[in-house]
Amino acid sequence: MEDGAVGQQYFVTAAGRIELLDDRGDFQPVDGGDLIRVAVPTNPGGAPAPPTVNPALASQAYATSTAAGGGTNAAGPTTVPVMPRFITIDPDALRLSMIETIASFGLAIYLLVIGILAVRSSRAAGRLHLVYALIKIPLVIFMVIVWSRVMSGVWANMRAGGPRPPPGPTDASAGVVWLALGLAYPIAVLIVLRLRSVRDYYHRPR
Repeated sequence: MEDGAVGQQYFVTAAGRIELLDDRGDFQPVDGGDLIRVAVPTNPGGAPAPPTVNPALASQAYATSTAAGGGTNAAGPTTVPVMPRFITIDPDALRLSMIETIASFGLAIYLLVIGILAVRSSRAAGRLHLVYALIKIPLVIFMVIVWSRVMSGVWANMRAGGPRPPPGPTDASAGVVWLALGLAYPIAVLIVLRLRSVRDYYHRPR
């Protein structure tokens, strides 16, 4: 009997194909396993007997179909939509990330202001840049720690949804890169402020 003929229905799932005909039902796994067939027995006179199904095979086929999210279609295979998996993030990590973002934004405004003072040759600019560097360095370290905590939660959610290898060197390398980029400017500021010419400029009398 061809697909779509009268009396035939079938499920197409990720685990295999289940065909339901008038006189039998077949389950063919996609992994090449043995065909599972449930046939309708007949009485000695040739009339169909009440259908009996092997409970173990029926449970196996139903559980496999349900787990794969299959559907029925008498005319053709059913395409099962893949539902998106929502990733939940640790609320504490999210709050810390928001705090770090607000603090970084405020510090960026502070840097803009003291940069203008430095351009105007203000003697206070050196001390204010020192304050900026001393605040920025621990803030960058805090940012990397929060970022690592957020990403750990994301990986945990992804592993819960299916098999996935644990985070490898790429994740650690990303944290090192963020740390290096964030610390580059404040460390450079500290080095410049230690130069003799810069110290003489900001400490000499007017």
